[in-house]
Amino acid sequence: MSVKRSRNVFEEEVKQNENRETDFNQKILSRLVELKPDINTSTKEKIQDLFSDIKEELLYFQNEIVDSLIDCATFLPHKQPIYATLIGLLNNEDYLIGKRIVEQVVEKLEEYLLSMEFHKSNVILRFLGELVGTSVLNPDSYLKLLKRLVLIKDAEYAPRSKKDTYCYLVLCSLLYNGIFLKDRDEILREILDNLGQYLHYRDKAYSKFLSSWRDENLPEDELTYLLQVVEELSNKDWDNPRLITSYSSFFRTIFNINELHEIENFKIPVDTKKKQIPYQSLKNFSKLKINFKDYKYGKEFGGEKENLEEESEEESLSEDENENENEKEKEKEKEKELENEINKETNEMFGEEKIEKKISIRSKSFKELNFLLKEKYQKTYLTFQPYFKLLSKSINESERQYEIIDIYPLQILIRELLNFYNDNPNLLTRIFQSLHNIVDFDENSCSRVILEIVFSEMFRLPTSEFQTIYYTRIITELIKKTIFPPILASLIDETFKLLNTFDPQNLYTFVEWFSIHISNFKFLWEWSYWDEILDQDKNSSKRRFVYQALDHCIRLSYYKRMKKLIPENMWFILPPDPVPNVKFQTMEKNEETLSTEEKTMYEYQRKGSMWSNELEPKLKKNVPPHEIAYWLDNEIVKKEGMEFALDVFMQTLLKVSYKTFTHTFTKIGKYLPFFEQVKHNVQNKQRIISSVFEFWTNSPLHTVTLIDKLISYRVIDNNSVISWIFSPENYNMFFDGTLWESLNLTISKTIHRTQTVRMALLKQQIKAIKLDRNLKNQKNLDNNNQDPLEIDINQDNSSQLQVEQQKINENQSSNLKINFNSKSNKKKKKIPYHDLVKIYNNVLKEQKEMFLNLFQCFFKLIKFHLESCDHALSEPFNNWYYVVTGGLAKIVRNYYPEIKDIVLYLDPIVPDENSKDYDPRLATIMKEIKHLIEYLSD
Repeated sequence: MSVKRSRNVFEEEVKQNENRETDFNQKILSRLVELKPDINTSTKEKIQDLFSDIKEELLYFQNEIVDSLIDCATFLPHKQPIYATLIGLLNNEDYLIGKRIVEQVVEKLEEYLLSMEFHKSNVILRFLGELVGTSVLNPDSYLKLLKRLVLIKDAEYAPRSKKDTYCYLVLCSLLYNGIFLKDRDEILREILDNLGQYLHYRDKAYSKFLSSWRDENLPEDELTYLLQVVEELSNKDWDNPRLITSYSSFFRTIFNINELHEIENFKIPVDTKKKQIPYQSLKNFSKLKINFKDYKYGKEFGGEKENLEEESEEESLSEDENENENEKEKEKEKEKELENEINKETNEMFGEEKIEKKISIRSKSFKELNFLLKEKYQKTYLTFQPYFKLLSKSINESERQYEIIDIYPLQILIRELLNFYNDNPNLLTRIFQSLHNIVDFDENSCSRVILEIVFSEMFRLPTSEFQTIYYTRIITELIKKTIFPPILASLIDETFKLLNTFDPQNLYTFVEWFSIHISNFKFLWEWSYWDEILDQDKNSSKRRFVYQALDHCIRLSYYKRMKKLIPENMWFILPPDPVPNVKFQTMEKNEETLSTEEKTMYEYQRKGSMWSNELEPKLKKNVPPHEIAYWLDNEIVKKEGMEFALDVFMQTLLKVSYKTFTHTFTKIGKYLPFFEQVKHNVQNKQRIISSVFEFWTNSPLHTVTLIDKLISYRVIDNNSVISWIFSPENYNMFFDGTLWESLNLTISKTIHRTQTVRMALLKQQIKAIKLDRNLKNQKNLDNNNQDPLEIDINQDNSSQLQVEQQKINENQSSNLKINFNSKSNKKKKKIPYHDLVKIYNNVLKEQKEMFLNLFQCFFKLIKFHLESCDHALSEPFNNWYYVVTGGLAKIVRNYYPEIKDIVLYLDPIVPDENSKDYDPRLATIMKEIKHLIEYLSD
């Protein structure tokens, strides 16, 4: 009884200790988070009280305290001064604790630099500077670290983007912590001179491709601009009174400045010539389809299932489902050992590329909103566009004025918070609403800066960090507070005024954001504010913005509702009611009053109407495809030609099935055998595309969706779509967003197909390596267990491997659907490894041919435009030119990882100087495109 009682007492004590540890962790963490960095007596008392409580539990919970402090400093960067102060007090209490904290913070910095998480790297590096201010870290050691980061600019194999990123980290640290280092003026000047020299000779020709504005006098890029801010701060003796940098002045007497810690054994990631280049093209792995009205997902990511499931989620390679936990842990260790072998195998096929083993689309759930965030599947270095500025350089208020050196630290902080709290907008907005207490700003000015930074991140080029819907969510939460709506209205108005110089990619982003934003407020907006567009050309940027914004609003609601909400004098710019445009219908006209061209068109429509009326009942009755093909061939093709027959067939098919997408998709699926017979001719494919655009000319949504479905059914291909889009017949349609939506959808669908096959191939490689390893282990085990006399009788190991490999090909291969959008629940078709390799090579070749065709068609159209303008003696660099070249720039920015593989094949597209067809304007465009690809790929 006594033994049992003692055991129960021991277990009870263990439980009590565990509960006590949990309660302490929650209590301390909660108090750390609740602290606010205000300079006042109450804050000082709270810090002292918290320190007293921590000191009492330091002996028992040292690990938990240290980890909590570092985590809070990382994810609450606006409260770093508080946590640095607490660490200074702890260091004064116990020197070893301070040393341990410095070592862990340095390890975190190494980890984040290696994993290319530069927002966190920036925060951690700044926190080390805060520890200098609280007499924990030796300033000389910190400066030595900064000098080492700056010297990356001289590294032989470091890419330009890495040099830029590391310079940015150093400049941000100096902006925040230069005041703690001003006694080492010579070293600071040396660092700034090195940075200035690097940025002076750095190539900036790419800037106009990453600028949100089309302006001859571009502002400096963010990196150069930041250097100017730091230089200005240094001229003021590094004093920024509006920035609460530390509480060291409160506790100067208790900090022990004689015992400072050093940064030891810090390792910077090194680049070598044979560095593996991470794969970068998975950001378009899935289309985002959201019902913005209800803030819910579409049926699936893209509305339809593609040919493979997200197989990369199935990471476990274990074949025995009944393994116990110990065996599973051993299996995971073996998987880690396989990574080097997997990389070797994949490099043989894909070149020097490090393929991500796990690729998935992360979703975040909020209380009011579910949406997908655009994850960066491959970690990249930072890019720096020309400084985005909607407001004036300084914010002038009635009583106070804030210069850029006051504002810039706040801007950096806001960007980091946007990145860290993308999964919790409610918490993020609460933090934003209290930021004016951190830097000595009044609330109105701080709110203006917050909204401007949110706008700048949404308009960031080459691509924003997250989907537009994320920034929409943040702005929607912010304007619930009364101080934000007037500021937002002024930002919208300022952006609208600058639309004539806005980049086409950002113009579309502005359209997307604005339409979703006003949909949250019943589409109410004072459209009369923009009545200036009534007198402007229909292709002007401002008028196109209003037109496309109304079109997106109609997609989110309906036509009649939007017509009621806008003034009558603006009805004529309202997009047409999204109803079908029936091309072949019975009509009577007086031929005597028609011109020759009108007579030709009238005769074409009259014949088409006659055949369409005869074909319509056949399609309604679902007459078999072979009978339809036979009827078309005998009745129309022999008399009018295949192109006319296809036009009649497509127009009639769409007419009988236009009620819903389901009806249309079903009809197309029903007559796929007919399309199989006619799709081998390029002209036939383009006739099909043209018929879709003509029938749904009033509804861009229907047009884009049907083109997507026809590509999925392989009725048309990417090259036929691209060739049709860039044909001279569509010269005046490029101001409409429909062509660009269809083009981007076509490109992303092709890349999606390539990546899907690639992932299936990679999974088979992993399985093959796993099998080979198991066979080797089994052979070794058999050799150890067998009688030596029986070894010669066994089959040769190579033949055994062949048999097992054949089993893998037959039974364990990855699943691949030939029909990429099939919804069938049938068992997926399994394709042998070698056939999968052939499929991958084919889709990769198709992808490269698509981009080559894209550039060829683009330059043909640009050449046609330049020659037409020269013939008419008009200005070639007009609005049409900027829209089309801007659209291509958007494609290059979004798909440069795939385009860079064909750069060497682009030169023959444009005639060189020795050719009689040489045009320096075309050569300049090609040079700029290649320069942009080179910059983004570096």
